[in-house]
Amino acid sequence: MTTQQPNTSGGPSHDTSYSGERCSRKRVAHDCSSTPPSTRRRLSNASLVLPYQPPHPLSINGLIRKHCRDRLYVHPLQWTSQHLELLGCRFVCHDEVAMFPSQQLGSSLPLPSEAIIHAAINRLRHPSMRKYEAPTVQIFLEACNAIPLLGRSSLSFNFEQKTVATVPTSGIFTRRSGRLSPTLAYLDLNRVGLERYQSIKPPKRFSPPVDRIKQKQRCRFQPSDEAEDPYIAAVLVALAQGLQHRQRIANGPVDDLDSAELAGQSDESFQVRLLALASEERSLYFYTATIPGTWLDGLNEPSRYRETDILRVSYCRIKLRACTRTVQQMKDVVKIL
Repeated sequence: MTTQQPNTSGGPSHDTSYSGERCSRKRVAHDCSSTPPSTRRRLSNASLVLPYQPPHPLSINGLIRKHCRDRLYVHPLQWTSQHLELLGCRFVCHDEVAMFPSQQLGSSLPLPSEAIIHAAINRLRHPSMRKYEAPTVQIFLEACNAIPLLGRSSLSFNFEQKTVATVPTSGIFTRRSGRLSPTLAYLDLNRVGLERYQSIKPPKRFSPPVDRIKQKQRCRFQPSDEAEDPYIAAVLVALAQGLQHRQRIANGPVDDLDSAELAGQSDESFQVRLLALASEERSLYFYTATIPGTWLDGLNEPSRYRETDILRVSYCRIKLRACTRTVQQMKDVVKIL
Protein backbone atom coordinates (compact mmCIF):
# COMPACT_ATOMS: atom_id res chain seq x y z
CA MET A 1 0.00 0.00 0.00
CA THR A 2 1.27 3.46 -0.91
CA THR A 3 0.24 6.93 0.19
CA GLN A 4 -0.10 10.05 -1.87
CA GLN A 5 2.65 12.66 -1.26
CA PRO A 6 1.42 16.13 -0.15
CA ASN A 7 1.62 19.05 -2.60
CA THR A 8 4.61 21.29 -1.77
CA SER A 9 4.27 23.76 -4.63
CA GLY A 10 1.53 25.80 -2.98
CA GLY A 11 -0.91 25.25 -5.84
CA PRO A 12 -4.16 23.36 -5.69
CA SER A 13 -3.96 19.64 -5.20
CA HIS A 14 -5.05 17.43 -8.14
CA ASP A 15 -5.44 13.65 -8.13
CA THR A 16 -3.92 12.10 -11.25
CA SER A 17 -6.78 9.58 -11.54
CA TYR A 18 -9.35 12.36 -11.28
CA SER A 19 -7.55 14.35 -13.93
CA GLY A 20 -7.47 11.34 -16.29
CA GLU A 21 -11.15 10.71 -15.73
CA ARG A 22 -11.99 14.34 -16.50
CA CYS A 23 -10.03 14.19 -19.77
CA SER A 24 -11.76 10.96 -20.66
CA ARG A 25 -15.16 12.58 -20.13
CA LYS A 26 -14.16 15.45 -22.37
CA ARG A 27 -13.15 13.04 -25.12
CA VAL A 28 -16.46 11.15 -24.83
CA ALA A 29 -18.42 14.42 -24.93
CA HIS A 30 -16.43 15.53 -27.99
CA ASP A 31 -17.04 12.19 -29.75
CA CYS A 32 -20.76 12.32 -29.01
CA SER A 33 -21.06 15.88 -30.28
CA SER A 34 -19.33 14.91 -33.53
CA THR A 35 -21.55 11.84 -34.07
CA PRO A 36 -24.67 12.50 -36.22
CA PRO A 37 -28.00 12.16 -34.33
CA SER A 38 -29.21 9.38 -36.66
CA THR A 39 -26.09 7.32 -35.90
CA ARG A 40 -26.48 7.87 -32.16
CA ARG A 41 -30.12 6.80 -32.43
CA ARG A 42 -29.12 3.62 -34.28
CA LEU A 43 -26.50 2.77 -31.69
CA SER A 44 -28.91 3.30 -28.81
CA ASN A 45 -31.59 1.18 -30.50
CA ALA A 46 -29.09 -1.57 -31.23
CA SER A 47 -28.15 -1.74 -27.56
CA LEU A 48 -31.81 -1.84 -26.50
CA VAL A 49 -32.90 -5.42 -25.82
CA LEU A 50 -36.66 -5.87 -26.00
CA PRO A 51 -38.21 -8.37 -23.60
CA TYR A 52 -39.49 -11.60 -25.14
CA GLN A 53 -43.25 -11.71 -25.51
CA PRO A 54 -44.71 -15.20 -25.92
CA PRO A 55 -47.50 -15.61 -28.48
CA HIS A 56 -51.08 -15.32 -27.34
CA PRO A 57 -52.40 -18.80 -26.40
CA LEU A 58 -55.23 -18.50 -28.96
CA SER A 59 -53.06 -17.08 -31.75
CA ILE A 60 -51.84 -19.30 -34.59
CA ASN A 61 -48.34 -19.57 -33.13
CA GLY A 62 -49.86 -20.27 -29.73
CA LEU A 63 -51.93 -23.12 -31.18
CA ILE A 64 -48.87 -24.50 -33.01
CA ARG A 65 -46.98 -24.57 -29.72
CA LYS A 66 -49.90 -26.17 -27.93
CA HIS A 67 -50.15 -28.94 -30.55
CA CYS A 68 -46.40 -29.28 -31.04
CA ARG A 69 -46.65 -33.08 -31.28
CA ASP A 70 -49.04 -32.89 -34.24
CA ARG A 71 -46.54 -31.31 -36.66
CA LEU A 72 -48.79 -28.54 -37.95
CA TYR A 73 -46.13 -26.41 -39.67
CA VAL A 74 -46.20 -28.28 -43.00
CA HIS A 75 -46.79 -27.55 -46.68
CA PRO A 76 -50.50 -26.97 -47.54
CA LEU A 77 -50.47 -30.22 -49.57
CA GLN A 78 -50.13 -31.98 -46.21
CA TRP A 79 -52.86 -30.06 -44.42
CA THR A 80 -55.54 -32.07 -42.64
CA SER A 81 -58.94 -31.24 -41.20
CA GLN A 82 -57.14 -30.27 -37.97
CA HIS A 83 -55.55 -27.32 -39.77
CA LEU A 84 -58.97 -26.06 -40.89
CA GLU A 85 -60.39 -26.48 -37.40
CA LEU A 86 -57.58 -24.53 -35.73
CA LEU A 87 -57.64 -21.79 -38.37
CA GLY A 88 -61.41 -21.44 -38.07
CA CYS A 89 -62.30 -22.54 -41.61
CA ARG A 90 -65.26 -24.66 -42.64
CA PHE A 91 -66.69 -26.06 -45.88
CA VAL A 92 -70.42 -25.56 -46.50
CA CYS A 93 -72.05 -27.63 -49.25
CA HIS A 94 -75.03 -26.29 -51.20
CA ASP A 95 -77.23 -28.09 -53.69
CA GLU A 96 -77.42 -25.08 -56.00
CA VAL A 97 -75.29 -22.02 -56.66
CA ALA A 98 -78.36 -19.86 -56.03
CA MET A 99 -78.26 -20.99 -52.38
CA PHE A 100 -74.86 -19.39 -51.75
CA PRO A 101 -74.79 -16.54 -49.19
CA SER A 102 -75.49 -13.16 -50.79
CA GLN A 103 -72.16 -11.67 -49.62
CA GLN A 104 -70.34 -14.32 -51.68
CA LEU A 105 -72.07 -13.38 -54.93
CA GLY A 106 -69.98 -11.14 -57.16
CA SER A 107 -70.74 -9.32 -60.38
CA SER A 108 -71.43 -11.63 -63.29
CA LEU A 109 -69.24 -12.33 -66.30
CA PRO A 110 -70.67 -12.46 -69.83
CA LEU A 111 -72.41 -15.77 -70.46
CA PRO A 112 -70.81 -17.96 -73.14
CA SER A 113 -72.92 -19.58 -75.81
CA GLU A 114 -74.62 -22.89 -75.07
CA ALA A 115 -72.47 -24.52 -77.75
CA ILE A 116 -69.31 -23.63 -75.77
CA ILE A 117 -70.88 -24.90 -72.55
CA HIS A 118 -71.91 -28.22 -74.19
CA ALA A 119 -68.42 -28.64 -75.68
CA ALA A 120 -66.78 -28.09 -72.28
CA ILE A 121 -69.14 -30.54 -70.56
CA ASN A 122 -68.61 -33.24 -73.18
CA ARG A 123 -64.83 -32.99 -72.96
CA LEU A 124 -64.65 -32.93 -69.18
CA ARG A 125 -67.01 -35.85 -68.66
CA HIS A 126 -64.98 -38.33 -70.73
CA PRO A 127 -61.95 -39.90 -68.96
CA SER A 128 -60.17 -40.32 -72.31
CA MET A 129 -60.07 -36.52 -72.64
CA ARG A 130 -58.56 -36.01 -69.21
CA LYS A 131 -55.22 -34.80 -70.50
CA TYR A 132 -57.01 -32.03 -72.37
CA GLU A 133 -58.99 -30.82 -69.36
CA ALA A 134 -56.78 -27.79 -68.61
CA PRO A 135 -57.07 -26.32 -72.15
CA THR A 136 -60.80 -27.09 -72.09
CA VAL A 137 -61.32 -25.14 -68.87
CA GLN A 138 -59.14 -22.30 -70.15
CA ILE A 139 -61.16 -22.03 -73.37
CA PHE A 140 -64.41 -22.06 -71.40
CA LEU A 141 -63.24 -19.36 -68.97
CA GLU A 142 -61.81 -17.22 -71.76
CA ALA A 143 -65.25 -17.35 -73.37
CA CYS A 144 -66.50 -15.85 -70.09
CA ASN A 145 -63.91 -13.03 -70.43
CA ALA A 146 -61.73 -14.46 -67.66
CA ILE A 147 -58.08 -13.74 -68.44
CA PRO A 148 -55.51 -16.51 -67.84
CA LEU A 149 -52.17 -15.46 -66.38
CA LEU A 150 -49.94 -17.23 -68.88
CA GLY A 151 -46.66 -18.56 -67.59
CA ARG A 152 -47.99 -18.66 -64.04
CA SER A 153 -49.75 -21.57 -62.40
CA SER A 154 -48.51 -21.30 -58.80
CA LEU A 155 -49.45 -19.02 -55.92
CA SER A 156 -47.42 -17.80 -52.96
CA PHE A 157 -48.61 -18.79 -49.49
CA ASN A 158 -47.46 -16.26 -46.90
CA PHE A 159 -46.89 -16.64 -43.17
CA GLU A 160 -45.40 -13.97 -40.90
CA GLN A 161 -45.36 -11.58 -43.89
CA LYS A 162 -43.05 -13.77 -45.97
CA THR A 163 -43.55 -16.51 -48.54
CA VAL A 164 -43.16 -19.92 -46.91
CA ALA A 165 -44.62 -22.20 -49.61
CA THR A 166 -45.47 -22.30 -53.30
CA VAL A 167 -49.00 -23.54 -53.96
CA PRO A 168 -49.31 -25.21 -57.41
CA THR A 169 -52.56 -25.10 -59.39
CA SER A 170 -53.71 -26.12 -62.86
CA GLY A 171 -54.35 -22.51 -63.88
CA ILE A 172 -55.00 -19.07 -62.42
CA PHE A 173 -57.19 -16.34 -63.89
CA THR A 174 -58.14 -12.73 -63.32
CA ARG A 175 -61.20 -10.75 -64.33
CA ARG A 176 -59.45 -7.53 -65.32
CA SER A 177 -56.81 -6.91 -67.94
CA GLY A 178 -53.61 -5.57 -66.43
CA ARG A 179 -54.32 -6.97 -62.97
CA LEU A 180 -51.46 -9.15 -61.79
CA SER A 181 -53.31 -10.72 -58.87
CA PRO A 182 -55.61 -13.61 -59.82
CA THR A 183 -59.07 -14.01 -58.34
CA LEU A 184 -59.89 -17.47 -59.74
CA ALA A 185 -57.97 -20.75 -59.69
CA TYR A 186 -58.54 -24.12 -61.34
CA LEU A 187 -57.52 -27.45 -59.79
CA ASP A 188 -57.41 -30.98 -61.13
CA LEU A 189 -57.92 -32.99 -57.94
CA ASN A 190 -56.31 -36.03 -59.56
CA ARG A 191 -53.13 -34.02 -60.03
CA VAL A 192 -53.39 -32.66 -56.46
CA GLY A 193 -53.46 -36.22 -55.13
CA LEU A 194 -50.37 -37.09 -57.17
CA GLU A 195 -48.46 -34.04 -55.91
CA ARG A 196 -49.46 -34.85 -52.34
CA TYR A 197 -48.15 -38.39 -52.80
CA GLN A 198 -44.86 -37.07 -54.17
CA SER A 199 -44.52 -34.52 -51.36
CA ILE A 200 -43.69 -37.38 -48.98
CA LYS A 201 -40.23 -38.35 -50.12
CA PRO A 202 -39.46 -42.09 -50.23
CA PRO A 203 -36.35 -43.32 -48.37
CA LYS A 204 -33.10 -43.26 -50.34
CA ARG A 205 -32.56 -46.91 -49.52
CA PHE A 206 -35.45 -49.33 -49.35
CA SER A 207 -36.38 -50.13 -45.78
CA PRO A 208 -39.65 -51.95 -45.00
CA PRO A 209 -40.19 -50.19 -41.61
CA VAL A 210 -39.56 -46.74 -43.11
CA ASP A 211 -41.73 -47.54 -46.11
CA ARG A 212 -44.61 -48.50 -43.81
CA ILE A 213 -44.25 -45.18 -41.98
CA LYS A 214 -44.38 -43.29 -45.28
CA GLN A 215 -47.50 -45.19 -46.31
CA LYS A 216 -49.18 -44.28 -43.02
CA GLN A 217 -48.32 -40.63 -43.60
CA ARG A 218 -49.83 -40.72 -47.09
CA CYS A 219 -53.03 -42.26 -45.73
CA ARG A 220 -53.17 -39.65 -42.98
CA PHE A 221 -52.89 -36.75 -45.43
CA GLN A 222 -55.48 -38.20 -47.81
CA PRO A 223 -58.80 -36.36 -47.22
CA SER A 224 -61.85 -38.48 -46.51
CA ASP A 225 -63.90 -36.32 -48.89
CA GLU A 226 -62.02 -34.85 -51.84
CA ALA A 227 -64.64 -32.12 -52.21
CA GLU A 228 -63.50 -30.77 -48.83
CA ASP A 229 -59.78 -31.19 -49.36
CA PRO A 230 -57.95 -28.74 -47.02
CA TYR A 231 -55.62 -27.91 -49.91
CA ILE A 232 -58.56 -26.21 -51.65
CA ALA A 233 -58.94 -23.86 -48.69
CA ALA A 234 -55.19 -23.14 -48.79
CA VAL A 235 -55.42 -22.15 -52.49
CA LEU A 236 -58.33 -19.80 -51.76
CA VAL A 237 -56.36 -18.21 -48.90
CA ALA A 238 -53.33 -17.78 -51.18
CA LEU A 239 -55.54 -16.02 -53.75
CA ALA A 240 -56.86 -13.64 -51.09
CA GLN A 241 -53.34 -12.97 -49.78
CA GLY A 242 -52.27 -11.93 -53.26
CA LEU A 243 -55.19 -9.50 -53.51
CA GLN A 244 -54.45 -8.04 -50.09
CA HIS A 245 -50.78 -7.61 -50.95
CA ARG A 246 -51.57 -5.81 -54.21
CA GLN A 247 -54.07 -3.57 -52.47
CA ARG A 248 -51.58 -2.49 -49.83
CA ILE A 249 -48.99 -1.74 -52.49
CA ALA A 250 -51.55 0.40 -54.34
CA ASN A 251 -52.43 2.26 -51.14
CA GLY A 252 -48.78 3.06 -50.39
CA PRO A 253 -45.97 1.53 -48.33
CA VAL A 254 -47.15 -0.09 -45.13
CA ASP A 255 -44.51 1.83 -43.14
CA ASP A 256 -46.12 5.14 -44.20
CA LEU A 257 -49.59 4.17 -42.99
CA ASP A 258 -50.82 4.85 -39.49
CA SER A 259 -52.69 2.32 -37.38
CA ALA A 260 -56.09 3.71 -38.40
CA GLU A 261 -55.32 3.29 -42.10
CA LEU A 262 -54.01 -0.22 -41.54
CA ALA A 263 -57.17 -1.09 -39.61
CA GLY A 264 -59.22 0.24 -42.52
CA GLN A 265 -57.38 -2.03 -44.93
CA SER A 266 -57.87 -5.01 -42.64
CA ASP A 267 -61.63 -4.41 -42.53
CA GLU A 268 -61.93 -5.07 -46.26
CA SER A 269 -62.79 -8.50 -47.64
CA PHE A 270 -61.57 -10.33 -50.71
CA GLN A 271 -63.75 -12.50 -52.92
CA VAL A 272 -62.02 -15.50 -54.46
CA ARG A 273 -63.28 -18.40 -56.59
CA LEU A 274 -62.08 -21.88 -57.50
CA LEU A 275 -63.10 -24.61 -59.96
CA ALA A 276 -62.01 -28.19 -59.30
CA LEU A 277 -62.41 -31.27 -61.46
CA ALA A 278 -63.14 -34.44 -59.47
CA SER A 279 -60.46 -37.13 -59.60
CA GLU A 280 -62.75 -40.10 -60.30
CA GLU A 281 -66.37 -39.04 -60.61
CA ARG A 282 -67.54 -37.03 -63.59
CA SER A 283 -68.15 -33.92 -61.55
CA LEU A 284 -66.99 -30.34 -61.32
CA TYR A 285 -66.85 -28.50 -57.98
CA PHE A 286 -67.28 -24.76 -57.69
CA TYR A 287 -66.05 -22.90 -54.57
CA THR A 288 -66.40 -19.31 -53.43
CA ALA A 289 -65.25 -17.52 -50.29
CA THR A 290 -65.23 -13.97 -48.97
CA ILE A 291 -62.12 -13.72 -46.79
CA PRO A 292 -61.85 -10.72 -44.42
CA GLY A 293 -58.58 -8.84 -44.14
CA THR A 294 -58.61 -9.37 -40.37
CA TRP A 295 -58.65 -13.13 -40.94
CA LEU A 296 -55.64 -12.86 -43.25
CA ASP A 297 -53.83 -10.68 -40.70
CA GLY A 298 -53.90 -13.66 -38.36
CA LEU A 299 -51.44 -15.32 -40.76
CA ASN A 300 -49.42 -12.11 -41.22
CA GLU A 301 -48.99 -11.70 -37.45
CA PRO A 302 -49.46 -15.23 -36.09
CA SER A 303 -48.42 -14.37 -32.53
CA ARG A 304 -51.32 -11.93 -32.11
CA TYR A 305 -54.86 -13.08 -31.47
CA ARG A 306 -57.70 -11.62 -33.52
CA GLU A 307 -61.27 -12.57 -32.82
CA THR A 308 -62.83 -13.32 -36.21
CA ASP A 309 -65.83 -15.20 -37.50
CA ILE A 310 -65.60 -18.68 -38.96
CA LEU A 311 -64.36 -18.57 -42.54
CA ARG A 312 -66.98 -20.40 -44.60
CA VAL A 313 -66.10 -21.82 -47.99
CA SER A 314 -69.31 -22.42 -49.95
CA TYR A 315 -69.30 -24.99 -52.72
CA CYS A 316 -71.61 -27.02 -54.91
CA ARG A 317 -71.18 -30.09 -57.06
CA ILE A 318 -72.04 -30.05 -60.75
CA LYS A 319 -72.57 -33.48 -62.28
CA LEU A 320 -71.23 -33.40 -65.82
CA ARG A 321 -74.14 -34.73 -67.81
CA ALA A 322 -75.44 -33.83 -71.22
CA CYS A 323 -78.66 -32.35 -69.88
CA THR A 324 -80.34 -29.00 -69.50
CA ARG A 325 -79.78 -28.85 -65.73
CA THR A 326 -76.01 -29.10 -66.10
CA VAL A 327 -76.00 -26.29 -68.65
CA GLN A 328 -78.07 -24.13 -66.30
CA GLN A 329 -75.72 -24.88 -63.38
CA MET A 330 -72.73 -23.84 -65.49
CA LYS A 331 -74.51 -20.59 -66.35
CA ASP A 332 -75.19 -19.96 -62.66
CA VAL A 333 -71.48 -20.45 -61.91
CA VAL A 334 -70.48 -17.96 -64.61
CA LYS A 335 -72.87 -15.39 -63.13
CA ILE A 336 -70.84 -15.19 -59.89
CA LEU A 337 -67.33 -15.87 -61.14
